[in-house]
Amino acid sequence: MKVSDIPKILDLASAANERGEIFVPLFVGEAGIGKSSATQQWVSAEDAKYKKEGGFDFIDLRLAYYEGPDMVGAPYSFKDDDGVMRTGNSLPNFWPTKGRGLILFEEPNLGNSMIQNTMMQILTDRKVGPHYKLPPGWVLAGAMNPFTSKYDTNAMSAALLNRFQMFDIDFDWKTFLFYAEKNNWHKNVIQFLKSGMWVYKKPEQIAEEDKYVSPRTWDRMSAAEFAGASETEELRGLHKIVSESTLGPSIGRQYWTSCWDEAPVMADDLIRDKKTSLKKIKDQCKAGSYSGDKLNITIESIAAKYDGWYKDRKDKKGEMLPQAPDTIDEATLIDVLKLIPGDQAVNLMNSTLYKNLGGVSITEFMTAFRTRNPDAIEYVKMFVKARSGKQS
Repeated sequence: MKVSDIPKILDLASAANERGEIFVPLFVGEAGIGKSSATQQWVSAEDAKYKKEGGFDFIDLRLAYYEGPDMVGAPYSFKDDDGVMRTGNSLPNFWPTKGRGLILFEEPNLGNSMIQNTMMQILTDRKVGPHYKLPPGWVLAGAMNPFTSKYDTNAMSAALLNRFQMFDIDFDWKTFLFYAEKNNWHKNVIQFLKSGMWVYKKPEQIAEEDKYVSPRTWDRMSAAEFAGASETEELRGLHKIVSESTLGPSIGRQYWTSCWDEAPVMADDLIRDKKTSLKKIKDQCKAGSYSGDKLNITIESIAAKYDGWYKDRKDKKGEMLPQAPDTIDEATLIDVLKLIPGDQAVNLMNSTLYKNLGGVSITEFMTAFRTRNPDAIEYVKMFVKARSGKQS
């Protein structure tokens, strides 16, 4: 099952809970692949859904931290109505008494036997001891790493496992990349991931000298980048240390090299230093060094920041239009077109020109474009021919 399926299973658990039925999913997958973060995203969506009704809370119980009494509550003595001395238990502060939300049991296979035994009743009857009853609006779920030699786990009895509905979670590349881009990870990390040089491997597939790298690991690398790990040339050596420490010697070295020596040119690079960036694109397109993956990233980046501005561009009233800040103009687009292979040039034109027709037909636009850029006629012809081929 994919990480992206976790919210769907939690929807089922919530629906079952509303009917007064027991359905407690346990998501089992390698460390750092996104089990907990997917769960928390679901909680955020539920919180927005129930905002007018007090929201939807989240309690994250890391079971390795607790002992049995922590779950049941500290004992205390009291006299009952008949004056008989009795023993009771104080209700732990994390057990809710109202509202709605999700309680996530993190790593039940890291909890000791006592803590595992205290879970039996809450999973079966939604109770702890004879007096505490979990409010009806609260959903239960669990998440843990697999029972393998790579994790220092404790055995779980068949009786405890039987109280969960287990779902095996596998790494999913598409979901991971979507998550990375949605959360605006650092461009160096995104570029490297898109290059395909890193392939996810489970802990047992990793050589002894290498390090297990998960989506969580890349999140940490992105955090280091945003903190300035590769901000200036002077940090080149330190960045290598950070990369290899975070990602392991093998992947870390590849990543570091891609950042400094093999990185694709981005729109921001062209805006900041057009001359140097164009030279780098030219070098990357030389015979024997052409890298389609790098140019694809360059094209995507340019398309995202291309606004179609050109010198002396006017609005419908005939007034001069200024170029928007931090954008790629038409002249820069032409400069890049002249350097890259024909198939990539068509891709670049296809991803940029249609964004800026300005209410005119494509024929009118291309005529005006060709008039403004007579040295780009061959690219216009390639583009038109490619478009005609698609339409036919």
